[in-house]
Amino acid sequence: MTLSLIMRSKEGAKRNIVTKKRGAFFAIMILVVGLISIFASTQSSKADVPLAARLLAEPYGSTGVRVNLSGLGGNMRGLANDGTTIYVMNTSGNVMTASLGAINMTPAQAPQSLSGTMHTVGWGSNGAPSLPSINQLSMSYSHGCLWMTDSSNSPTDSKLYCIDVSDWSVTEVSVPSGKLLPIGYYFTFSNMIDFPDGRIGKVSGYTKQSDYYFTSTLRTYTVTGTGRDATIAWSHDYVMKDTDTVYNDSAGWARDEHGIATDGTYLYRIQWNSVSPNTKVWALTGDGTEATTVFGGSYTMPYANMHYLSHNHTANNYIVGYFDGASLFITTAADPGPGPGNPLTPTFAASHSVSHGYTVQVTNYDNNYEWSVVSSAGTATISASGLVTVTGLTPGQSATITVTTTKPGMPDGSAGTSGAALGVDSNGDGVADVDQDDVVSATNSTTGKTIAVSAESSAGSCDFGSFAVKQPGDLVVDDSYKYPLGLVGFTATCGTAGFTATIKQYYYDPPAGDFVLRKYVNNAYQTVGGATLERTTIDGANVLVITYDVTDGGVLDDDGIANGVVVDPAGPALLTESTVPGAPNTGIAPIISRVVFSGWLIGLGLALALVITTMSVRNQRR
Repeated sequence: MTLSLIMRSKEGAKRNIVTKKRGAFFAIMILVVGLISIFASTQSSKADVPLAARLLAEPYGSTGVRVNLSGLGGNMRGLANDGTTIYVMNTSGNVMTASLGAINMTPAQAPQSLSGTMHTVGWGSNGAPSLPSINQLSMSYSHGCLWMTDSSNSPTDSKLYCIDVSDWSVTEVSVPSGKLLPIGYYFTFSNMIDFPDGRIGKVSGYTKQSDYYFTSTLRTYTVTGTGRDATIAWSHDYVMKDTDTVYNDSAGWARDEHGIATDGTYLYRIQWNSVSPNTKVWALTGDGTEATTVFGGSYTMPYANMHYLSHNHTANNYIVGYFDGASLFITTAADPGPGPGNPLTPTFAASHSVSHGYTVQVTNYDNNYEWSVVSSAGTATISASGLVTVTGLTPGQSATITVTTTKPGMPDGSAGTSGAALGVDSNGDGVADVDQDDVVSATNSTTGKTIAVSAESSAGSCDFGSFAVKQPGDLVVDDSYKYPLGLVGFTATCGTAGFTATIKQYYYDPPAGDFVLRKYVNNAYQTVGGATLERTTIDGANVLVITYDVTDGGVLDDDGIANGVVVDPAGPALLTESTVPGAPNTGIAPIISRVVFSGWLIGLGLALALVITTMSVRNQRR
């Protein structure tokens, strides 16, 4: 029996040792996984890359749509679009047009059928060039032309053709002698691309610069005129850098490069092979520096040999075409943002009327750009933070501003908005606010309604300095009250030091409720005794008028100094729903909540410790 107990004790000890070893092993594994997760979270991931730069990597089954073309009359040999119409060339060199609006863009559905109209292209007719070999080319759209090249001879004799989409005639377009069309690689041998700003372009093959360092060039041209009358001029060369040398010294990245397209900010290149179809994306730069890859990886394809690539500059998605058939895949959409082919177009918040002018904030201000502003009336300036200020307007006068963005290598962006100077008598005294120094009015940034303040003093006329609508969170949180109309912060100079001024606040279209006046002074809120609050009508509008006295240097003067200036952050407040009327705001409730929560956590920890200890004791007893 003693031997049996000893044996069991040894077995129990062994089990404890094994259990501890297993526990240590799992603890170490969990620690390793956690460290890997932390490390991985600090690394660049696909999610860190803007969606516009990884559209083709998104699973087609959940993000894109599949389309089968009906009546193409052969396999696809070219793909382009103008934002509303899709153009598809067949193996005979003729073109089908179909409406992009007829495609149901709801993702994750079965392939849908799209029919269109076939057009006979005038290859070789009326002196037009003959159809070139079209297996290694694609086309692009700009200025009423489907642009195609014929680089079958040599770079010095590369041809550029315009297929006029109004009559399907073909015209050869002259290429600048000093800026010839570059020759691409493999299936991008004669590919053309188009930019959102109307430029067209062509990409070169790869040139080895050093070990593991290749470059290729995207040459772009501006287009003038429409259709058969279009002409081109060299615009810009974009150089793309690549350190991925998977093929040989002359090829760089691609083993079997196919489509190429751009959204004006990113350049997409795809290659297809049976092992690993993939894509690479470069962020184009307009300042002459080499563009580097921002994304590279596999992309999912609903068809085997996805070859042709076209960007829809209207919908901001990519259309991919099937070389061995008549099918399309259309990606999800994403705005690429400003780039060499996309201007930074200013956007604006709502304008705020002030005396003799107005202000408006540019919401997408970027200090990497140069900003300028002009106004149809008065004078306009723009600050380093994008705040536009218009001055010099008469009461009630409106003016339209035009803001322009400029950056080297980027197209200029321009947009406008309008506003008006204050022209109302918001305090109802019969005189326009802008003509009274002791009245200030503006648009309440909290409610979007008019707000005004007046000040009267027996010591002399008052003059307002700073004036702004504040939120309680801008100061400290007032746990007992809420401020649906905000607080008014201002300074008023009313003459002799120690004066007493009567302040009136006017809040247009206030909500229902029993308001009191609360003032923020000495880093705390207090209710202002003696203040009167009444609801009245001014010019047909419902207005809450609050009247109270402030003495320079007194308890309601925020600077507490008798210096001829009163500083007054104050505003109407309502009791919060959780506040008991009449109960003092001690600030204890939040503390109690934190204590209860902390106690709950401590209790949970003790309970877990007890369970673990009990299990350990049981194991030892065994």
